[in-house]
Amino acid sequence: MAGSIGTAWALMALYFEFHTPFNMFREPLMLVGLELVFWIAVVLVEGLVLSFLYGKSRKNQAPDAT
Repeated sequence: MAGSIGTAWALMALYFEFHTPFNMFREPLMLVGLELVFWIAVVLVEGLVLSFLYGKSRKNQAPDAT
């Protein structure tokens, strides 16, 4: 479930960047590429923060296998 939400979020950023700024406003490709780099950074940081926050709580709830 979380993987599909992350994939949908990343695809939303791609769709938004290519539909509105590039197709409708005719922004240069270099600027669209720079915006995509910033989107990638935001998505990666958000994913890392969420994994650290929820990873610790899930680890504490997991039963011991030993």
